[in-house]
Amino acid sequence: MLGGGLEEAGWRYILQPELEKKYNFIISTLSVSIIWWLWHLPLFYIQGVAQNELNYFAFGINILGLSFALAIIRRIFKSVWLCVLFHCIINSLSGIFIVNDNILGNIFSAIILILVSLIILLFHSKNKKMY
Repeated sequence: MLGGGLEEAGWRYILQPELEKKYNFIISTLSVSIIWWLWHLPLFYIQGVAQNELNYFAFGINILGLSFALAIIRRIFKSVWLCVLFHCIINSLSGIFIVNDNILGNIFSAIILILVSLIILLFHSKNKKMY
C-alpha cells in the first residue's frame, strides 16, 4: 500500500481535481497520466526494482488506461481511498502474474480501459440527471 497506492493522494486527490477546475475531464486525465508516467522514469534505471526490466513506453500506455479508470473511480465515488485500493490491487497483481510487456497488448488494454471508463461516466452522468 505504501509502495504505490499512496501516490493517489497526489494524483487523484489533489492534481486531478485542480486540473479539472481549468480543463475538461479528458484533458485533465491525460495530463495526470503524462505526469504519472514521467514520475516513474527514475525507477526504470534503478537495479532491483520491478520496473527496471520493463519497457518504459509500454508502461506509459498502461498508465494511460489506468489513469482513466482511477479518475472515474474518484469522480463517481468521491473517494481517493478506493483509488488507493485499486492501485494497490494492480501493483499486487503485477507482482504475481507475468505481465506481457509489449506495446500492442498495452495499447489494446488501455483502449478498453478508457472506453469502459468513459461509458461508465456517460451512464453515471445520465442516471444522475434523472434524479
